[in-house]
Amino acid sequence: MQENDVINRLLEREHRAFEILLESQAEASRRITRTRAEAEETFKSRYETLIAGLESEYRAARERLERTHQTQTAEYCGRLESLEADTGSFNTLLGALF
Repeated sequence: MQENDVINRLLEREHRAFEILLESQAEASRRITRTRAEAEETFKSRYETLIAGLESEYRAARERLERTHQTQTAEYCGRLESLEADTGSFNTLLGALF
């Protein structure tokens, strides 16, 4: 009878150890899932902040370049308009070429 009791106790302990193992695996899975979700949320938040900053810098740089381009184009057009046409030299050149 004692042998059966010992074997039954050992089987119960083994069964309990298996249950503890399953519980710890389930807890590990829950922790991994929770940690992964937190990491993804942190990444998403930082990513969106970084992208917003980069987009803001891009817009500011683009506006600066557009203003510079407009200013330079206006100056160039002003210089072209201020030039006097030398029609005599142009006609002489055409006559020589043709």
